[in-house]
Amino acid sequence: MDVHHPLVRSVLAPALLALVLCGVLRRLAGPRWAAAGTAFALLVACTWVVGWPPRGASLVGKLPWTVLAAALLGAVLEAARARPAVQWLSATAVWALALLALGVTTPLAAGLAWIVGAAVLGAVLGARADTADAPALLAVAALGLAGVAMLSASLLLLELALGGALALAGTAPWLWPRTRIAFGPLGRVTATLAWLALAYATARLTQASPAALLLLALGFAAGPVLDRWPRAAHPAWARPLWRAAGAAACAAAAVASTLAGSGGATGTPVPPGESDSYPYYTPRW
Repeated sequence: MDVHHPLVRSVLAPALLALVLCGVLRRLAGPRWAAAGTAFALLVACTWVVGWPPRGASLVGKLPWTVLAAALLGAVLEAARARPAVQWLSATAVWALALLALGVTTPLAAGLAWIVGAAVLGAVLGARADTADAPALLAVAALGLAGVAMLSASLLLLELALGGALALAGTAPWLWPRTRIAFGPLGRVTATLAWLALAYATARLTQASPAALLLLALGFAAGPVLDRWPRAAHPAWARPLWRAAGAAACAAAAVASTLAGSGGATGTPVPPGESDSYPYYTPRW
């Protein structure tokens, strides 16, 4: 088997790494630090596809650096036992820096991307750390992003988004139906900023419509909206399923709108110097 095959590096590896490392870290460092396994799986999945590019790399090449920065921020917030408000302020500040690093087209587009990212971070960081609510939302949103990227003619971004979804799926058995680890800022900040960076790359490098990506972001509102419905909180094991269903509805709408708007197009030419140097997959026979 070719270890560089997409099924290995973006399906099996992220899921198994997250599943195994969360269990190992739960034993060695305690439940609070177990989500470091998820962060590491996300970083490995991204780096395995893109490689570790040098400074001055293209937008796609900067994605591993973004995930690493998010993981380091999450670790600091976890060690400091930061309050939710501090977590949100820190994460939104890093998201602003990430947008500058990834490159912005206009100040208006950058401002809108930051606002959407801040809202998504608020929804994820507002979820309880002792439930699977946040991983459920993030996993479904990542699957939706993978579908949008595929229909927008970017197999590379499809693979990156799929790797993120499978890393979160590998974490799920430790959080659902019974909680055995905490999915605190280390896991949530890393996964959310990674998803935002991939969504931004999809917007910049493909024909994906802003409306489809906004629909994906709207899926993160499933948690706060369902919290206003008392029956959605009982029984407790059903909470992540309700949230996943709400996010899945938004993801399905995003994929459908992308499919309807594609019209048989094969994708927008990638801007020079962006992702040309990152082939999707070269078989190694």
